[in-house]
Amino acid sequence: MERHLTEEEIALYVEELELKKQERLPEAILDHVQECLECKMEIVEVWELIEEQEAH
Repeated sequence: MERHLTEEEIALYVEELELKKQERLPEAILDHVQECLECKMEIVEVWELIEEQEAH
């Protein structure tokens, strides 16, 4: 994948992460996240936002 993940792909990744089902994601997304620190950081930011919202 030569581009960064879209907002929708990041949201999908976070949803699957919450369910502990990342293996259901398309291989291209999984491979990209392994290689791309920028997208990985965006996923972490979204994950932390959700966790913070759920704590309140």
